[in-house]
Amino acid sequence: MGRARKGKRGQRIAGANEIGGTHDHETKARKAPAVKAADPIFAMIAEHKRLEKEWLRLSNELDLAEAEARKKYGAQPLDLIEWRNYSAIGEYGIDKAREEFLSLPGADRDKVEAEYQDAKRRFAARGMNASLGLSHRRRLLTRAI
Repeated sequence: MGRARKGKRGQRIAGANEIGGTHDHETKARKAPAVKAADPIFAMIAEHKRLEKEWLRLSNELDLAEAEARKKYGAQPLDLIEWRNYSAIGEYGIDKAREEFLSLPGADRDKVEAEYQDAKRRFAARGMNASLGLSHRRRLLTRAI
């Protein structure tokens, strides 16, 4: 420990050791604070990061597969079908149209469901996605979202 220092007016100035600090040359080992139970928010953040990493992996895989397909087969045709009053409806529109048709007054649920399954089959049979197996990758990516 060093000598006591004095201020301008002669009063004694407390050293770092006396007020809980340390001098540079007197570094003390400090214990880490006690670890409390895991905070659930950190678990959620970790899970979000894991899911985002998986989504990016699937997205990159799909992009690479589509790029290879474009090189081999050219530009992808539009994957659209007709269903009832829709002349050109795609994968996501089919699900929304189903909900719309089921919500209509007097809707025949069995008929709408049969038409929906037929529309899904027709959509799956169209375009590059079906012929190259990209539909499965696209579904995986959509589920990841």
